[in-house]
Amino acid sequence: MKYFLFLFIFSISLMAKEVSKESLRVRSVLGAAFCSKKPLKKGDTLKPDCKLSTHARSNVYLEIEKSKEVFSFGENSKGMILPQNIIRLDAGILRIKADKGYVIKTPQAHIDAKKGDYLIQTSPFLQETELISLEGSATLKSITDSSERALVSQNYWGGIGGRFGNKIGDLLSLSSEQNKVFKVILD
Repeated sequence: MKYFLFLFIFSISLMAKEVSKESLRVRSVLGAAFCSKKPLKKGDTLKPDCKLSTHARSNVYLEIEKSKEVFSFGENSKGMILPQNIIRLDAGILRIKADKGYVIKTPQAHIDAKKGDYLIQTSPFLQETELISLEGSATLKSITDSSERALVSQNYWGGIGGRFGNKIGDLLSLSSEQNKVFKVILD
């Protein structure tokens, strides 16, 4: 019984260290950004249940302190960064520069993003999700049709819903000029 209690306390201690090691810190804020209703400022550490939102002409840049992974939420964005490498993006635009894989959930799609640099935009008004891979590859999957999926490789752009329709369709190849334009968004 003592051995079991020791293992239980030891595993709780390791989990607590893991959570603190992966804490999200606000790197910078331009304009107005909030965690629930609390205004965010540089250096803040986010709570696990933080509902992020930004106003017009506002951005918030977050980083995981130990890995320097960066999550940038653009203007009029709403979302959450959840445990187990899940990000929910309900509205707006997100740039993610990741050293490991993440699942990004939007109202229209699930995106399995590997290590890389991605722009994801979702619009409740148009009911669509777009994915641009600036580096790496990610799988764009419909939430309504499990067979509807596409691998979006580096320098490609794909979307579903709204203007794109219910099918993902042909991916667009980005020219070097287009790639330069997208590379500076939320960088």
